Amino acid sequence: MKKIVVGFIIYFCFSSIAHAANFGEMATSTSTAVDLGCTKATSPATVMQSAPGNIVWINPNNIAAEDGIEASLDSHSAKDLKDVSARLILADGTIGLVDKSNTDKWTVVSHNVSYGSDIWGVNLTSKDINDPHFGFAFQIGSGITNSYVLKATNFGFHIPSPSTVTGVIVEVKRREAMSSGQMIGYVDQIRMSICYKPSIVATVDRLPIILAKVGSLENIRVAPGEFLSIPMTLQVMTTMPISDAAMVYQIRSNNRILIKEIDDIKTLKAVKTIQIPNTVAPGIYEATATFLYEEKPVANMLNFHFTVENKIAGVFVSQLMYSGVMLFLFCMVVTIAIYLFSFRRKKASTDYSNISEPDREYYEIISDMLTQMHDSIGDKAYKMVEGIAGLTVDKTNGRIVTISKDPSEVASVLYIKYQNVFKKKLKIATRSHNKKTTDNALTIENNLGKFEKYFSKK
Repeated sequence: MKKIVVGFIIYFCFSSIAHAANFGEMATSTSTAVDLGCTKATSPATVMQSAPGNIVWINPNNIAAEDGIEASLDSHSAKDLKDVSARLILADGTIGLVDKSNTDKWTVVSHNVSYGSDIWGVNLTSKDINDPHFGFAFQIGSGITNSYVLKATNFGFHIPSPSTVTGVIVEVKRREAMSSGQMIGYVDQIRMSICYKPSIVATVDRLPIILAKVGSLENIRVAPGEFLSIPMTLQVMTTMPISDAAMVYQIRSNNRILIKEIDDIKTLKAVKTIQIPNTVAPGIYEATATFLYEEKPVANMLNFHFTVENKIAGVFVSQLMYSGVMLFLFCMVVTIAIYLFSFRRKKASTDYSNISEPDREYYEIISDMLTQMHDSIGDKAYKMVEGIAGLTVDKTNGRIVTISKDPSEVASVLYIKYQNVFKKKLKIATRSHNKKTTDNALTIENNLGKFEKYFSKK
């Protein structure tokens, strides 16, 4: 049995990567490093404002970079400013339902305030994040008046696809200050960060897969209730996390799944065994093994057909039928061989073509009588010949060696002796039907009357 060890060299490397964006002018992007658990990169953005709200932001486009140039808002009130709403703008332009606004009042010292760390109640995809309409909507107020909604979009993200978004963080650098009895709000910068995990698309060209087969996949048979052994060996050669990798085994009939089992890569055995239920009907079935990554099929590892067949006394029905046919043929051959051997032997022992006429006819008549006797009483027939004068027979095959007396008398004596001992009569017939041979047979029958009288006197 040939064994080939299969190796999966799987390199699953997951990293959290984030992008950040500054609102403001359409300037060349620059990088900035802020330790919030995600890698960030600044990007240009589009800023606009709209109702609801009754106070308009002044110079909203000053939200460009952390440069001290700020957008401002006159609250028309001496009260401290507070957040009214902080929500995501989704890719279709609608405002998200989850509000991450900060309940703390603003301070006179400018600093970054973070909003959110999760996915804000939305299953975001890389396509959503990369859409130019995706962004952040921000509104503040004094409790008396509220600002217009400040909207920042078009961050220019390029999250690779497919990816799993794990978090959205928005930072607003803000402060407040009193001027002429009224509180003014200032925003220097709005920055968004995206945390995501790239989804590894496991394909055959990325994952070197070699199939190991143990033995042949042809003429596999199993009885209902027995275990089917799927001949493959897998070896995982990696120290990286492989929790997202698995192997799914299926037994099918006419594209209908009868059995399905999934094994984690870490628990794979040298040979997979699946028990075939007792209720499965005899027939041809298909077995498959497919490599999965993140619950998605990557490569078909194995596909073969096998036969479910009943057993009788531990032997498959087809084997019994085959053995029966072979035994029958064997018996036929032996029978034919014995028959041919016996026929040739009998023919040789009853062939008297070397005897000249007219004695040949008597040799044949007496030989046929001996054959009848042998068929009836076996080798005893040859012993009876010993007491008949003028007749010599080969006891091994019953062939007449010599007839030294009148053949008709010898035949008559043989006939009557057999009849008296075994109470059976012999058929006297000739092999040819010409007048001469018929006369010989009549001569023997005429002599029978004389010898019967002779033996009755004894």
